[in-house]
Amino acid sequence: MSAERDAILSESFVNENPKVTNYIIEIEKKLEKYETLETDYRELDAKYLDVQEDMFGMNIKKFEYEAQIQCLTKENEKLRLENKKLTEEMEKFKRDMVAIYKTNGVRDKIACEAELSNNKNNATTVENDTNYANSILIKNFPQKLIHDDIKKSIEKLGKYMKLPLSDMDISKATRKESKFYERLNMQPDTLILIVEFKDQEMKVNFLKRKEMLKTHKSCKEIEITDFVSEDVYNLYQYAKVLKSHGYNSVYWRNNCVYVKKNRSTNCEPILIESQSQVDVLKSLNQ
Repeated sequence: MSAERDAILSESFVNENPKVTNYIIEIEKKLEKYETLETDYRELDAKYLDVQEDMFGMNIKKFEYEAQIQCLTKENEKLRLENKKLTEEMEKFKRDMVAIYKTNGVRDKIACEAELSNNKNNATTVENDTNYANSILIKNFPQKLIHDDIKKSIEKLGKYMKLPLSDMDISKATRKESKFYERLNMQPDTLILIVEFKDQEMKVNFLKRKEMLKTHKSCKEIEITDFVSEDVYNLYQYAKVLKSHGYNSVYWRNNCVYVKKNRSTNCEPILIESQSQVDVLKSLNQ
């Protein structure tokens, strides 16, 4: 009874004293605000822990990246040293080759002079017999695909191109010898071939279909271009100066050099036959 009486008296006291009531209300509000702040603090504390975990993970990755960079740096240094060693070996090889040539200088000179004389005679004969306008140049022809009769090898390329090609369509097919391999008595893995067709139509069709060879594994490295003789190529190089004298293009076709003023289809190409003709065209556009 005493506790109940005290509670009644306390409640009565509070009701009779508004100041006490207001004070209690303010305390309750502050308690509510404190509870809200405590909840926010706990949320921030949880987020802080998450951030710490993320930073720890990032530090681990950082150490991993640094370790990878160190490995790559060591590998790069290893490759640099290997490259330096190979360069030194190449330089030594060059010096040895020079020494060999010097040791056999007289013999090489005599052989070279004989070879040049022979090549000159052969070149004159071939030039007289070959129609370069109907010829093509084939590079990187695999040695393993070559037949005793080179024409048969060209006919096989025609089959890969789905081009009707027979022995009757080919005037001649010869290999261009490499003096480097001849001197070292070595057999190259690939060959350079010169093929002369009976007419330009077959030559043009062959050039048009050359990309079809890329679909065959054994032929994908083969390169086929329009053949140009050394004299015509030198004339082409000389004529290129016309591009800085008002001419739009300089090119060769069917072993002939041409220039054009512009790209218009109405502009007729000019056939270049000599260096003196190039000089005249230059002077007209000074």
